[in-house]
Amino acid sequence: MSPGLPAAVRVISTAALAAALAAVAGCGAAGPSGSGDGGGPASAAGPDTCTLLNAAQLRLMRLSPGQHRPGPNSGECVWSAYPLALGVEYSARLLPGPPPEGAAAPRINNLPTVEYVPDRNQQRTRCGYVVTLAERQQLLAGYSDTRGQVAGMTHRVACQRAQGLAANLASTFIATRPSPTPR
Repeated sequence: MSPGLPAAVRVISTAALAAALAAVAGCGAAGPSGSGDGGGPASAAGPDTCTLLNAAQLRLMRLSPGQHRPGPNSGECVWSAYPLALGVEYSARLLPGPPPEGAAAPRINNLPTVEYVPDRNQQRTRCGYVVTLAERQQLLAGYSDTRGQVAGMTHRVACQRAQGLAANLASTFIATRPSPTPR
C-alpha cells in the first residue's frame, strides 16, 4: 500500500476483483515474459512494461503473464484476466513526452495522473490512466472489457480497474528505478 493513494485506490478487494474479472487469451504473438521477471523489449523511454508486475501482483489481480502486443505498439504489454472467456485485458506502455489530454485524476503513488479514454464510443468498457513517472515519461495503464460481457460493467468500474493496475505498475517502477546520483 502506498500512503499517497486515496483509500479507494490503495485497497482493491480480491473478492471484488475476482468476481468481475474475466479475460481473453493473450493478444501478442511473442511468448509470455514469465511472472514479470524480464524477457521483453525495453524502450528508450524506460523498462519493459511486462516486468512491472511481479508474481504476487499477477496472482492477486488474477492475471496471466504479460505478452507484448505486436505491431506499432510493440512496447505495450497485455495481461489477460482469468477466466479467459469474457475478453478482459489490462495493458500498459510507456509514453515519451508530455501526457496526453484527459481529466485530472487523483494522484497515484503521489505522481500526477490523468484519466484517459482513447475512444469515446467505448467509454463504458474501457478506461486508462496516464501516470507521470518522470519529466517526459508517462505510463499509460488501461483496462478493456473487449467483448462487453462483464456483468455490471460501467465506465467507473473500468476506471477503478485501470487505476488499480496503474498503482501496481507505478509502485514497482518507483521501487526498481535507479536512485539519482548525488552531485
